[in-house]
Amino acid sequence: MSIAPTHPNSQAMLDAWHRMTGDPEDLSGGPVAQDYPGLLGCLFILQGGNVDRLPFRIAGDDLAEMLGQNLIGANFLDLWHEDDRPLLIALVEKVLRENRPGIVHGQGDVGPRRTAGVELVFAPLNTTNSGRDRILALYQTLDKQTQSPIRQHKLTALFPPEPKQKKASLRLVANND
Repeated sequence: MSIAPTHPNSQAMLDAWHRMTGDPEDLSGGPVAQDYPGLLGCLFILQGGNVDRLPFRIAGDDLAEMLGQNLIGANFLDLWHEDDRPLLIALVEKVLRENRPGIVHGQGDVGPRRTAGVELVFAPLNTTNSGRDRILALYQTLDKQTQSPIRQHKLTALFPPEPKQKKASLRLVANND
């Protein structure tokens, strides 16, 4: 990934995702949820497959409170300005295709001429029935004092996963004539 996340909970979520998807024999531990208050309440899972509609399958209570609505079944894309939706779709498609996390930075409206900075991390989840069709995500506000509810969001930056690099190989051709 070309950028490190801004919020410590975002980094903790990425570390946990790397442990979940890494070597099953690696039992080295890592951060635990109790070390990151507010992390679990801001996690959510999106249903992939049809990226024109990304419904919430699960959403933490803190996130529902911050956004001022019940999110289960709601379309994640509806939280964002219409012009930003194609970029979010492209990011989600790349996260699923590369099977690696991506990061979004944005601004959410919290009142007349007031916004709150947000950071979202998207990581693919492998499922047994149909491959990478769910996305584990985290929504974090970047401002210490954020008023709820946060409404219409606008993108400020996208950090898609970098493509997996092919390992370099060397081929030696000898002519013994």
